Amino acid sequence: MESTYLPGPANILIVDDRPDNLLVLRAVLEGSPEYSLTTASSGPEAIERVKRMDFALILLDIQMPGMDGYETAVEIKKLERGKNVPIVMVTAIFREDPHILKGYEVGAIDYIGKPFNPDILKAKVGVYTNLYLKSRQDSYLREVERLLREEGNAKIILETMPIGVIVVDQSGAIRQLNQEARQIWGVGTAALGDYKDFSGWWPNTGRPIQRDEWAITRAIDKGETTLCEIIQIQCLDRTKKTVLNSAIPLRNQGQITGAVDIMQDISGQMQVQAELGKSRSPFPK
Repeated sequence: MESTYLPGPANILIVDDRPDNLLVLRAVLEGSPEYSLTTASSGPEAIERVKRMDFALILLDIQMPGMDGYETAVEIKKLERGKNVPIVMVTAIFREDPHILKGYEVGAIDYIGKPFNPDILKAKVGVYTNLYLKSRQDSYLREVERLLREEGNAKIILETMPIGVIVVDQSGAIRQLNQEARQIWGVGTAALGDYKDFSGWWPNTGRPIQRDEWAITRAIDKGETTLCEIIQIQCLDRTKKTVLNSAIPLRNQGQITGAVDIMQDISGQMQVQAELGKSRSPFPK
């Protein structure tokens, strides 16, 4: 299968045969720039959508005519694009242990009962989409590394990737900053410079990230690979964002020649958690 990239927002598939249920679920989750919602009104329709798109999460109703949620989950898990996608079963009646166990057996990882608490639904969606984004970061890093080794049209491809990509040389000077990275940092079309001059904070303490503590700097100086580090940044347009950050050193014949950093803006998910009382912003006042 050709390499495909998840668009910037996390794609979520909502499957329910009742239009009113789809409407309610969409109403709870719509409006967040972190999510792109797709719906299906039957098991076969859901399977076809999974064949054509990458999803971060599937909310799957159990009680559907024809192919029910259990059968749908089994078929989704057989697909290359569906085998690793988390499935959350949505049910109004099947809450007893045997039904829950059956859901786990066919690949579901969680249940949401109807009627559901909107805050709990948002929290669960945030957790599972964040986990999916983390699982993708390593794949993105390896793909960027492969493209840079092959050169050719690498710069053109990296420019259009829906994840922030920053390539630096051995000194830390930025050699490439793709469109998504420029948007995250708020730097317009130029602003190439030294990555060490950017500003950020560690989320647990609010302590500023020192020049030698950036993941991409550690990749250059120590050969470290960093996966899914959550940091908070001061963008050049004066906004503050929370990003999921990974970095890997670039080598030529064993020698470190630079590094690549990838990042995803997860400010929306973190804001939802903050509103639910699960986190507090450590940004300096």
